[in-house]
Amino acid sequence: MAIMNLNRQLNSMDKKNFSGKKKRNWKSILIKTGIILGLLFVLIYLPARSIYSSAKQAMVGVKQINAGMKAENLDDIKAGLNTTKSAVDSIDMSLNFYFYLRIIPYLGGFYADAKHFSSAAKYELQAVEIIVDGLEPYKQELGFTGQVTAGQDRIAQAVKILNKTLPNIDKFEPFMKKARDEVKSIDVN
Repeated sequence: MAIMNLNRQLNSMDKKNFSGKKKRNWKSILIKTGIILGLLFVLIYLPARSIYSSAKQAMVGVKQINAGMKAENLDDIKAGLNTTKSAVDSIDMSLNFYFYLRIIPYLGGFYADAKHFSSAAKYELQAVEIIVDGLEPYKQELGFTGQVTAGQDRIAQAVKILNKTLPNIDKFEPFMKKARDEVKSIDVN
């Protein structure tokens, strides 16, 4: 009878272990799935959402710059420039979260192009900021007070702007060259 009891105990232990392993496997699968989904959320979705919202903010800034140019208002241009610059900085920072894409053959090229594009935008915005800051002291003289100039006065205004901008060429030219080099690095294919 002792042998029989031993077999019963072994059989009951096997059933307990089998049912316990099954529950543990489901729990571990759920935990691993949760960890993977959490990592995908942090590594893909959050930076993508940040890039999207920053791109929308950049478009608002560009529209503000355009409206400031049409209204000939230097303050609106500066405000739009600051908005666009902060949005492009945010896009560039969000792109840094996708650093792991560099090693993936097909996606690595797209990542590199996006980084070159955002770097070029940053350099161009720095150049425009130098131009706008150089025009700030001459705002009244150039007519950038928010009152639109019409007809032939616009041509005279454009010549005045060029005359005031030319001394600053040495300051913003290096940024434009850097932007050109970044754009050259983009693979258009």
